[in-house]
Amino acid sequence: MHLMGAKHGTPWERFWRHVRVEEKCWIWMGYRDPRGYGRINVDHKAMLAHRLSYELHLGPIPEGLTIDHLCRVHSCVNPNHLEAVTALENWTRGIPGQTKGWCHRGHDLSIEANRRKDGRTVYCKACRRLKDRAAAQRRRLAIPRHYCEFCEQPIGRDRRPDARFCSAKCNSDARHQRERLSKASHATS
Repeated sequence: MHLMGAKHGTPWERFWRHVRVEEKCWIWMGYRDPRGYGRINVDHKAMLAHRLSYELHLGPIPEGLTIDHLCRVHSCVNPNHLEAVTALENWTRGIPGQTKGWCHRGHDLSIEANRRKDGRTVYCKACRRLKDRAAAQRRRLAIPRHYCEFCEQPIGRDRRPDARFCSAKCNSDARHQRERLSKASHATS
């Protein structure tokens, strides 16, 4: 972190330009993302302001740990309110009344399958599966079914919404049937 220049200054100087010290918290007054976390560019890379604060005041963040706001204020950059913890610990602290290691439905979060490949993000896979099934059910109910004009079977959702036939075979068979009917009607007239 050695971004220098008259326009920018050191990360330390740039950090303090965007901080308002209040009674307890140090509020980040620079850009905040939609979740309320402060952001700053350091060495041409976007960085969370509370992580920069931790590194400037307390040193490097230990490998595999995330920074938890003990005060629960996302825009706070006070190093006394920041603690390096595991992603699971951070996640469970963020839910009021949370029993550590269990989701709100009681599923065990210590299972390795609940972690993303980077090992940092934790979510309940069982709850995610329930949520995905409910969303799929809503989608199934919301999309009207179309039926093949030839065989009257439901047309698959992978086909275009304006598709008239469920397959190329039905399309071909319907065309042949129309041709036969057309020939038969011309022959009788």
